[in-house]
Amino acid sequence: MSGKPSVKNEIIEEHMEGASLLDNFAEEAGEVIDSLNETEGLDHRNDSIRGQVMAFQLKSMECYNAKDYEGMQRNLHAATQRLNEQGVIDEKD
Repeated sequence: MSGKPSVKNEIIEEHMEGASLLDNFAEEAGEVIDSLNETEGLDHRNDSIRGQVMAFQLKSMECYNAKDYEGMQRNLHAATQRLNEQGVIDEKD
């Protein structure tokens, strides 16, 4: 015992300490789960952007084959812009 006058007081102190540890654990576990959910959302946004970039690149190739160089440049520019946006999301992730 830690200098308490009775076993009952020692049990109460240990119970309160255990409750405090459990409360802190639950709070930290909630923060971890929130962080994981946020990261998952960012991953989904990244996947979406990658799909859009591939679509712009394919359109650019189609324009190139059709000798529509202006359309090719527009699509390549759009793909580059989306990749830049993805870089910003990656920093958050």
